[in-house]
Amino acid sequence: MNSSVHIYIATHKDFTAKLADIYSPLLVGSNINSSAQEILRDNSGDQIADRNPSFCELTALYWIWKNNTATITGLVHYRRFFSGLSTGRGGQTPNLLSEKEILKFLNHYDIIIATPSVHDDKTVYEQYRDAHHIQDLDKCRDIIARQSPDYLSDFDAVMTSYSFSGFNMFVTKKSLVDSYCSWLFPILFELEERCDISSYDSYQSRVYGFIAERLFNVWLQKNQLRCLASRVHRIDKKRSPTSITRRLELWRRYFSP
Repeated sequence: MNSSVHIYIATHKDFTAKLADIYSPLLVGSNINSSAQEILRDNSGDQIADRNPSFCELTALYWIWKNNTATITGLVHYRRFFSGLSTGRGGQTPNLLSEKEILKFLNHYDIIIATPSVHDDKTVYEQYRDAHHIQDLDKCRDIIARQSPDYLSDFDAVMTSYSFSGFNMFVTKKSLVDSYCSWLFPILFELEERCDISSYDSYQSRVYGFIAERLFNVWLQKNQLRCLASRVHRIDKKRSPTSITRRLELWRRYFSP
């Protein structure tokens, strides 16, 4: 690929949708998942593919960090993509974020993220407590206090807020990916050593992916990045015309530029 923009699609199975050249499927958990297609795999190069059951799409993120050479890069999912501003055939289906739009938006913003989910009645901490094993998040705070004490106040601020950008999805400059991953993965690797997830079911075992969704927001806040929030388009769901109209009104600031 000659483009300076390369967006990776984390997938655990064959991906047959025809997309723009800037999008490439990346098979995650390649040591246990398989694909008949000739696509990129997260068990090549410098990689942590064997951690996929508990790290989820973070094995793709790690692979991007260590192996990608594009100057602008990003991570989406096989079912979830950032919506573009234009409509598809017939004016009803949102197109996916295009290279032209990415270059335009990153002239004014540092990063494109998923529109934050709002939980009016629960803080981020309370939402995690009710959905997962809260002791893991508490251990994560202890690690941050020691590894990155300058991030601790931002961690606490995010945990007491009522919204966060999820899915571990983004588009940004590779230099920012390097900065984020250099901070994130040492925290997660130590957390992995301190957590016993042997009794967790397959869903709760995805603990490090869940925690990374929250830590992504901590990193955004600490570094005061200019964030452009995009609605996430599910390509496996049909939208009503009303929903589509709302989806096309998709861009808003997450932080002030």
